[in-house]
Amino acid sequence: MSLISVDTEALKDIEKRFGTLSQKIGQTESNLKSIRSNLDSDIKNRNGIDSKLQNLIKELDEEERVLNQAKQFLSKTIKQYQDLEKSMQNKVNEINGDTKPKKNIFSKIFDAVTSPIKKNIEIIQKIISLPVIIGSTIIGNTVIKGVGDILSEEGNTVTNEPIEEKKEKSENSSIPPLSGVLSYNPNVYSEEVLMMQRRLNEIYAGVSGYTKIKEDGYFGSETLAAVNRYKEEHGLWNFGEYAGKVGETTWNHMFSLKIEKRDVQQGASTTGGQANNPAPVSSTVTVAGSAREGGNPSYTEIVDYIKLRCAAIGLPEDIGLAIAWTESSMTQFNKDGNTKNNKNYINGIVDSTDWGIMQINDKSWRTVYDIDKIKTDWKYNVDCGLNIALDKYREAIRLGEENIARATYSGYNTWRKIDRYRTENDPRDARFWEIYQNKPWNAYVG
Repeated sequence: MSLISVDTEALKDIEKRFGTLSQKIGQTESNLKSIRSNLDSDIKNRNGIDSKLQNLIKELDEEERVLNQAKQFLSKTIKQYQDLEKSMQNKVNEINGDTKPKKNIFSKIFDAVTSPIKKNIEIIQKIISLPVIIGSTIIGNTVIKGVGDILSEEGNTVTNEPIEEKKEKSENSSIPPLSGVLSYNPNVYSEEVLMMQRRLNEIYAGVSGYTKIKEDGYFGSETLAAVNRYKEEHGLWNFGEYAGKVGETTWNHMFSLKIEKRDVQQGASTTGGQANNPAPVSSTVTVAGSAREGGNPSYTEIVDYIKLRCAAIGLPEDIGLAIAWTESSMTQFNKDGNTKNNKNYINGIVDSTDWGIMQINDKSWRTVYDIDKIKTDWKYNVDCGLNIALDKYREAIRLGEENIARATYSGYNTWRKIDRYRTENDPRDARFWEIYQNKPWNAYVG
């Protein structure tokens, strides 16, 4: 209809291809991490192999981030172009409906194109010309950086820019307006936070593993955890300084989401839709009494800390809590004060040892974390374990696993077999799922 024409379907295809590339890079990065963690120390120390692997992993992580930025940029530009085309059509119709002669008609029409759309269209044309190779397992730096250079050249800095930037008010009248970005602020009341709390409780009503948050208008730790859970489960940008924040993108997604009907009595699994009737927790996972021995912190202190850390990094708290209970019943020290440990044998010889609350393996993680601190500092032990779990959680989402919680634990427990819960009949996976559903730690916290 206009002198400017952009094939939005082609752009959507490119956007989809960027997403596919990002997934491939993420998978490659995960594989390299696995290889690095399992290399013998003698091999790692040869010719700087470990540092080279670490640098390569960092580069892949950066490439994935840039691709995600480009994908988001394309999505934004497609929307802007579609809005512009509609606006120009309306302007033409307005002019055609007016019988009075107009001076500089076309200049008036194209006055509407003074927004960044002009620039975006030029950038799109450049992006289309890029050689995007879907079949490559590892994407060449030239291709990815080419996108970044183009965006930077045109004044669009490719850094950790907020995806949650303020947009025009939604045309959908069913979505309440948002005045700005919502973030953790437990001391300030906000009507928008109150609306969000009510909406989150509405979305997660009857969902297993979700504890209804207080609807008080204050953006506290409970609300933060719920926001992080929502953004992670729906693939919304939730990294770095934008973790736990709600801008227009998340807000509109949240209030436009179609809520499926659920059986509130039995609940509905957020990780795979499996039957969710809570199984009775066996006596083997029950800790006698709430008093702690051996210098262990209280259950309340551990649970509160895990919840806080999970909210900060974007890991669903029930996954973190269930892993900690499955691994050690949230116990850092034995009765004698020595660090709780589990030795792993090969041919009758100790090959490695798992330590503390999160049972972190000293052989697999000795080049990544401070093993001595893992043994003595329970908070550091938890931090390391949750970071490992977060990596497997994101991998489970990328791979589209049918049960994210179970896949996360399978990956955590084996590092490699993220699908073990559905491909093998391993009692460790069954035990985790039992604990995840029943939350035995609740019996020991005040």
